[in-house]
Amino acid sequence: MRLSLFSSIFNSSPAPGTQVEVPQRNKKAIVSCITDNFIGLGAAFVQSLIETNTIPKVCDLILLTCPTFAPLSKQNRTVLREIFPAVKFLKVDTSFLSDDLVRRWFKGQLVKEKIDASLPNKRSVYLKLHVLRMTNYGSILWLDSDMIVLRSIAGIFRVPAELSVVPVGPPERNLASTTAHQKDNSTLA
Repeated sequence: MRLSLFSSIFNSSPAPGTQVEVPQRNKKAIVSCITDNFIGLGAAFVQSLIETNTIPKVCDLILLTCPTFAPLSKQNRTVLREIFPAVKFLKVDTSFLSDDLVRRWFKGQLVKEKIDASLPNKRSVYLKLHVLRMTNYGSILWLDSDMIVLRSIAGIFRVPAELSVVPVGPPERNLASTTAHQKDNSTLA
């Protein structure tokens, strides 16, 4: 049953008659999710991206939305557009968010029928899986919207890897990447 989640996320077969957009290597996106509950933090996050020049010219800022799991009102969308007029809002297909996601499993055994993921604000964390479907971009950077960017991280788009993650640590650490298929072990400053 749990595999159905991943097969639906990774299913790249387009629906009949659907036009498939070919990925463009130079097309980049910074993706996040801001909900009505956290509009203050989200607005500060977007402002920090602007003030640090983190959004390259050939980059889209995309905020994932879902009326059920990640609601963002028209009023709050207007607030975010006032900060960054080019922001794009993408309604996510949440059909992959089955009831199986709210169960806790351990060694293949169901140990808890319901967890706090049944709350709408907790299910929104699964929306980030949608980036796996965004095949029309050559590079995608997911950033949680409850952070403030203190200096530009646009250089992360230049990391020569198929997958990059940033380790958790205190803000004074250098921005280092741990990558799959990494070509060099350089640290971004």
